[in-house]
Amino acid sequence: MRNIGMHYSKSMGLSLKEIKERGFNNVQVMVGGGPSLYHVNKYEIENIIKEANKENIHLTLHTPVVNNPSSERAIIRKLTLKNVIETIEYVSAYEKIRPIRIVVHGGNNRNSELEGLSNLEEFCSKVLGYLKLKGIKNVIVCLENLAGAKIRDWNCSSVFNLHRIVSKFASSRIGICLDTNHAWGDCVDSSKYDITSLEHFSKIKKYLYLVHLNSIPIQCRKGQHLDRHSTDYIRECSIGGDKIVDIAKWCEEEEIMCILERSEAKYSFDDLVYIKESW
Repeated sequence: MRNIGMHYSKSMGLSLKEIKERGFNNVQVMVGGGPSLYHVNKYEIENIIKEANKENIHLTLHTPVVNNPSSERAIIRKLTLKNVIETIEYVSAYEKIRPIRIVVHGGNNRNSELEGLSNLEEFCSKVLGYLKLKGIKNVIVCLENLAGAKIRDWNCSSVFNLHRIVSKFASSRIGICLDTNHAWGDCVDSSKYDITSLEHFSKIKKYLYLVHLNSIPIQCRKGQHLDRHSTDYIRECSIGGDKIVDIAKWCEEEEIMCILERSEAKYSFDDLVYIKESW
């Protein structure tokens, strides 16, 4: 299974070499923190890229979750763009590496969906303009869908909205990161409407560059707009272990990267064993 990876942090107490020995060929690392939530640690990125290159591991960088390119607040949009551009700058210094995926939450807007989508489209245009201006070809920006919100905010990063935005640009440098947890939360509570179905995955396949293969707590019903990453094993989650395995198989067949976003390595290792045994 070449395309299944895990979320990784130094706090796990493991090296990337050990991660690869356990069966993972790609990892996702959260970047940011420090003096500001929008701060990017250049040396942190450099070190993880060097280690990933040494172990021949595909790398995904997840920008801070506070990023919101759809926001009604200009300062938030400015900080988000600055954060993403800085991350791209640090990555682009390594010209010989395979393409790195940079994940950005699509965000929301408190004024209107229309305003939010316009802001998100402007963000994509500026990022693609920067990539073209600098001639950067080893970066793929992935907009991640969110679970939505019951009140106040308009969810501009539903899977449908993200597909509508990225298809306008039709670029291999920008696409969608589909999070199964967020998709489940954003679904209407009906068996006739399921964003996590393989039929829907196939509809957006052209612009689907990454999947976050996440577990959902058993008590969370579809369409509750809750972002609850479960600490349960995926075989026990609300979406169903069989469906998770089907999605993993489909990603492998279509050569689409998928990441097990777990806070502890033991869950990722057990989930990978379960997927392999259920293959």
